[in-house]
Amino acid sequence: PRRRAADNPLAAAGKFLSDRRGFIDVRPLPDGVEEGAGTLLFEVTLPKPLGMRLTDGPDGPGSGVGVAEIADGGSVDNLFMEVLKSDKPQMWVQEGDELLLVNDQPTNGDQDTAVNLIMEAQDSVTLTLSRPKTGVVKVVFPGDKHVTVRSMDLLSAAAVKAGYDSGCTDKRGKDPKCWYKDPVTGEKYNLPINAAGIIPSVFRDRKEGMPGVKSEFETWVPLRLVPDPTAFKDELEDLERTKARWRREDAERLAR
Repeated sequence: PRRRAADNPLAAAGKFLSDRRGFIDVRPLPDGVEEGAGTLLFEVTLPKPLGMRLTDGPDGPGSGVGVAEIADGGSVDNLFMEVLKSDKPQMWVQEGDELLLVNDQPTNGDQDTAVNLIMEAQDSVTLTLSRPKTGVVKVVFPGDKHVTVRSMDLLSAAAVKAGYDSGCTDKRGKDPKCWYKDPVTGEKYNLPINAAGIIPSVFRDRKEGMPGVKSEFETWVPLRLVPDPTAFKDELEDLERTKARWRREDAERLAR
């Protein structure tokens, strides 16, 4: 059976924030987002100054214009803060996005062209961007400390990159301070063990490949994490139950 997210303020913020624990479809895209070949195409309109640094693609001018860095306090950064408070899903700009158009004018994959188009714009500018459907995740730690990381990056490394001190020092994750959860879905994460873009319960239960079910976290939804020290106690209890079951099974086999 499919479950629904718990009735809490974050869950009420949008029906797209559904429980991901084992049996749920990939969450729908925000309005206005178009799907390309493995990418998402979207627009944002922002006031200047934007507060972001652009860079040419890996093969130099003409190979793409990427978002390299986002400064605190600019309209790009402010947009993401609005997304975190929003009552409906919407896109934001993050590191790694590719800038395709500025006010409907093509960048031609060239950083200088993109910068000139932005400078020529008046008070606001409409950006058309592309983002991979998989491979990157925006992780948000307490205090709104956030960072964009690759899907396979460990959450402990993401915390360091975001400037967030979790207090977790056990590399095996055997410390209550290492345990966090997504308050929207209830999904539990262990910082030194879990990768940012892999949903633990879906991956662990091997639901990958079932219709509509993916173990990779969506690139169009921020992964919010809050401390959950009780998860450590729950994990120990689950381990003891598992060991007890193994002992019973061993005893039954020996008795045959």
